[in-house]
Amino acid sequence: MTGTKTSIVGIAVLLLAAAVVVWLMLSIGESDEHGRSGDNLNVSSGADPASGNREQPVPAVPTDRYTEPRPKQMPESAGHDASPRGAILVRVTWQETKEPAAAIGVLCYGFVEGRMVWLERVTGPRGQVEFTERRPGAYTIMLDRPATSSSVQVEAGKRSSVELQIPPGPDVDGIVVDAHGRPVAGADIVLSSGGTARKPLFVVGNSASDGTFHLRDLHAFNLVGARTSKHGTSNLQLLAPLVTGGKALVRLRIELPLGAGSVAGTVRDVTGNPLVAVAVAVGREDISGQRQAGGGVHMAPPPLRTRTDSDGRFSIEGIAEGDHTVLADRDGLAPHAGQVAISVGRTTTLDIRMQPAATLEGRVTDSRGEPLANGEVTITLPAPMRSRDATTAADGTYEIRNLPSGEFSARARHHPEGEVTTQVILVAGRATRWDAALVSGHRIRGIVVDHKGEAIAGWCVSADGHSKGAKTDTEGLFELGPFNDARARRLRVSSEWGFRPAELVVDEVRPGPELVRIEVPETARASAFITGTVVGPDGREVPTTTLDLEQSGYPVYDTPRPRPDGSFRIGPLPPGGYALSLLSRELPAIRVPPINLSAGEERDLGVLRFEAAGRLIVRLAAPSGFDLSHAVLSVNDEAGRRLQRGVVAGDRASFGPLPTRRLRLCVRGEGIAARMIPFVVVAGTTTTLDVALSEARSVTIRFPEAVSAAVTGGLRVTIANEVGESTFDGRLHRARDGTFSVRLSLPEGTYRVVGIADNGLRGETSLVIASGVGSEVSVPLR
Repeated sequence: MTGTKTSIVGIAVLLLAAAVVVWLMLSIGESDEHGRSGDNLNVSSGADPASGNREQPVPAVPTDRYTEPRPKQMPESAGHDASPRGAILVRVTWQETKEPAAAIGVLCYGFVEGRMVWLERVTGPRGQVEFTERRPGAYTIMLDRPATSSSVQVEAGKRSSVELQIPPGPDVDGIVVDAHGRPVAGADIVLSSGGTARKPLFVVGNSASDGTFHLRDLHAFNLVGARTSKHGTSNLQLLAPLVTGGKALVRLRIELPLGAGSVAGTVRDVTGNPLVAVAVAVGREDISGQRQAGGGVHMAPPPLRTRTDSDGRFSIEGIAEGDHTVLADRDGLAPHAGQVAISVGRTTTLDIRMQPAATLEGRVTDSRGEPLANGEVTITLPAPMRSRDATTAADGTYEIRNLPSGEFSARARHHPEGEVTTQVILVAGRATRWDAALVSGHRIRGIVVDHKGEAIAGWCVSADGHSKGAKTDTEGLFELGPFNDARARRLRVSSEWGFRPAELVVDEVRPGPELVRIEVPETARASAFITGTVVGPDGREVPTTTLDLEQSGYPVYDTPRPRPDGSFRIGPLPPGGYALSLLSRELPAIRVPPINLSAGEERDLGVLRFEAAGRLIVRLAAPSGFDLSHAVLSVNDEAGRRLQRGVVAGDRASFGPLPTRRLRLCVRGEGIAARMIPFVVVAGTTTTLDVALSEARSVTIRFPEAVSAAVTGGLRVTIANEVGESTFDGRLHRARDGTFSVRLSLPEGTYRVVGIADNGLRGETSLVIASGVGSEVSVPLR
C-alpha cells in the first residue's frame, strides 16, 4: 500500500522475524512476580527516574504472567529473595529534535533462570523509565513503535542505561466517537503493533474535550485504538494501508463499542486460601485483520489483563458485551480456563479455584540411544491456554512445569535427527515421564522446475504432518525430513510473493532415495502484471496516490506506489481475481472493476482519472429538547455502499471529498426516524442540506445465524415504506459472532425489508411499526 515494494518487504521481514522471536519467547515457560495490582492498566506512570531524583522510582507494573519467577524455596508470602539486583534506565528521544519523548510505551523482556520476564512502562515528561530490581542477565528493550529496540546486560548492583531514538514517521490526527457518532472526551488512546502473537497495549494519551487526539512519529505497522470503562475497547486500526509515505498525516476516526460491563472475583487454591499475584486475562488473542470498505484494516483488541491483590481479588472494567474466555495463570499452579458472560452496565462475579500443576519430564535420545541436546519438546494445550515447550539440556533431559491435568499431545523434535509425537496423561500435583527416542532416516528429496523444465529457486516446500519446511536452492533442489515413518505425504509447493502466494499441492509423495520431480505449471506461477497511469481531474499526477490491491478478498500488503509520473506496474502476480482501488486524501477513490488475470498476462488499465470532488454540509433541526448528538449520518452510493460517515458537531456535519454524482444521505440514530435523502454532488462546490429530525420507535432486524453462516461477503439491506421511498439502504458486515443485524428507528407504518447477500442468498419480509408491536424482526435468507 505504502512506499516502495522494497521498503515494505523489508519492514515485513523485520516484523516477521520479531513475531517469531516473541512467539518463541512466550512459548518457553510461565512465571510470576509479586507487584502492584492494576485495574487492568497495561502501563504505569510516575516520576522519571532522573539522576539525583530523591523520589523512589515507580517499578514497572507486571501486566501479564510472563514475569520474573520467585525461587521455589521461598514461601508464598515472602516476596523476592535478597540476591543482588540491577536496574535498567531507558531514555527515549525524538530523532528529529533530540527532545525527550514522553508517553512512549516501553517493553522490557528477557529470559531469567529459563523463564520469561515481561514488563511494560510508559515514559514520563523527561522521556525516561526505570526497570528496578532486575536479576542479572540479558534483556531486550523495545518501544511501542516497531523495529525500535536495543539489547542490554544487567549486572548486580549497577544501573544499565539504554538510549533509543524514535525516527520520523506518520503522524495521526484522530477523533474518538461512540456508537452514535458523538465525540468522547477522556478516552484512553491505546497503541500496539501488528504481526506479533501477543500484542502489548500501551495507553499513550487521552482524547480532548472534543474527542480529538494527536500522535507523533508512528510506524506503518502500528495499531491505534481507544477504550473507556463505559464503552469498552475499540477495534485497532492498522496504519499501513493508510500511510502515503514519509511524514504523512493520517486521519483516524475511532468508534467505541455500544457499551461494556465488568468482571470481579476472587482466585483461591483447592483449600480455599486466596492467591496473590495471579494473572487474569479476559478475551482471546486474535491477530487476524478484517479489511474495511474504506481501505483500512481493523484488528480485534487483545485480552484485558490484571493481577489479583493480597486478598486474591481482581476486577476488570470495559469488557465488551457477550461471552468471553477467562484465563488465570500463576507459577506453580495449573492454568485455569473458563467462560464469562458480560452484560452492559453490569458486573459479573467469578470465583476461580486453581488446581495444583502437573509436570512433564523425561529425556530425548536419537535412534542409537544417545542423548540429544538443544532438542525441543512441546505439549499442545487447548485455547486459550498457550502450548508449552522446553529445550533439552546437554544430557537430553527436559522439564515442562505449570501444566493442567488431562490427556494432551506431546512432540519431541531435533534437527536433523527427526521428531516423534505421542499422547501423555498428566495428573495434578504429579510428574509424568516421557522418554522420547527419535527415529531418523526417512526423507523426501526433490527438485522443483517450471513448465519449461528450468529450476525454480527460492520456493517453499512443506509436508503435511511435519513442522519444518524447506526452500529450493539455486538448482531447484530441496530436502524434507527426517520423518517418523515412510508413509506417503502431501507436499505444498509455493512462492512467497504477496499475501496469498501461488501454491501447488502434490499428493502421495513417499520418502525414499529417489529424487522427486515437481513441475510447476505456468498457471501456478506469479507471472502476471497490472499496469496503468493515474492522473487527477486536471490530467496531472497526484503525488498522494496509493494502490490498494486485494486477491480473492485478501489484501496484498506490498503493493507499490505509482511513480512520479503517475504510472504503475504491479506484479508479478499469480493468476486469479483481483480488486484494485486507487486512494487519495483529497479526491474520491477510484475503484477498478474486478480484474481476472491469466498466467503471463499484462493487463493495461490505461489512464485512470480521479474525479473532481465536491463536499456536503448538513444542517440539522429538531424539536426543542431533542439531543442532536444522537444522530448518526453517513453518505452512501446508489449501490448501498457507505462512502463516508460524518461526525455531528453542534447542529452540523460535513462530508468530503465526495464523487460528483447522485448520492444519498443516510440519517439514523437511537430514537431518530431513519431517512435516505438523495442529493447530487457538483464538482468544486459545497452542497448544503437542511434535515429535520423527528422521533420514532427503534426496531432490530436480524438475519438468522444458521443462514448467515452461509453468506459470503457482505449483505445489502433495503427498507422501503408504503410509497416505495427508501428509509434505509446500506451494506451490513458480519459481526464478531457471525451474525448480521441492523438497529434503527422508524415511524409507525408498514415497510418492506429486503436482504440480498453477495453470494445470491435473498430474504424479504413485511415490517409493521405500531404501538404494542414487537421491536425485533427476523429475516431468513434462502
